[in-house]
Amino acid sequence: MDKKTNHSFAYALVKGLRFILEQIQVLKQNISAARIRSLEPLVQGSAGLKYLQEAFTTLYGHHSEATRKLPQTVQWLTSVHQTVEQQRSDFMATLAAFINSQPSTHTLGLPSVTSLRTGGRLGLAKELPTTSDGLALPGRTGETTHVIQWNSIETLVRLGLLQLASKPDAVNEETTPETLKLNIGRLQKVQNDFQQIIVIATSLLLVRQTLTAKGVRATELDSVLCDANKQLNEILSNPTVTVHHIGHLLSQLCMLSGEKDESNQELMTRILIRSLSAGDVVFVKVSTALLSGFRAILLSGKGFEGRSLADLALKRIGASALIDQLLAATDALDVMAVVTCQVHGPWYSCIASEM
Repeated sequence: MDKKTNHSFAYALVKGLRFILEQIQVLKQNISAARIRSLEPLVQGSAGLKYLQEAFTTLYGHHSEATRKLPQTVQWLTSVHQTVEQQRSDFMATLAAFINSQPSTHTLGLPSVTSLRTGGRLGLAKELPTTSDGLALPGRTGETTHVIQWNSIETLVRLGLLQLASKPDAVNEETTPETLKLNIGRLQKVQNDFQQIIVIATSLLLVRQTLTAKGVRATELDSVLCDANKQLNEILSNPTVTVHHIGHLLSQLCMLSGEKDESNQELMTRILIRSLSAGDVVFVKVSTALLSGFRAILLSGKGFEGRSLADLALKRIGASALIDQLLAATDALDVMAVVTCQVHGPWYSCIASEM
């Protein structure tokens, strides 16, 4: 009986001590969280910016030595600088295509045809906003057009971040510019998002082409593609998913009622693998359209202009349903661009002056 009593007492004592230790850990976490919250105004303000600049200076030296102390950053910005004119040309081509696709009455600042038919009042046409290249943009009333300074450091950095995010190989310590090493994890996340969007867009394109060839009507096709987008997002959320799993899903989506072709799965898998191979016509078409969409949002913002240009790019591959995913993936790059330009602006300016 004494042994049982001693055992019960020891058990209760251990349980009590465990509870006390757990509460101490919770208290420590609360204290740490409170300290972090108290430092938040400083970190987010000018003091945080100054701290990051001083820390970077300690690691890599004064910004006047940027070209010598930051070889990876120099190489990165130089490679981006060499593509700026081509990027500008592609962007302006997309912008011109968007403007040409708008109704002429809207472009001229006139009310819509519906308004005229219903007796709407005809006011004076307002002057339309223009881009930095002089193209009139049919934006919404009262909305300011984002003017892109193609020679600015910010534009160069944004294009550079897009270049890194679209690389098929994961960024690492050896390949990442010194100014972005703290963002390696974030860049890898955007890379994953970009690759996932490519897979989804390519898969939707294959489903569209297959069902169209089978004579599926447009109304039914839209419903299938909407469902396909949801299922693809679900299956790709599993880190162990393989291309064969995706091929199986595509074969099911493309199988009409009464079809029992077992070889369809292998066929769709082979087509998908080929379409996701670098250099393939489908891959080039999809990746080019997605890059155009990313660039539009990164440079023009998430307002009417950026969203419209991105949507136009996605329509080329029948992937307008992915606009929200594109916007979400671009958010991280936008934040990185703003922060690194504020923190490392002097170093970037020094490097740019030598190019």
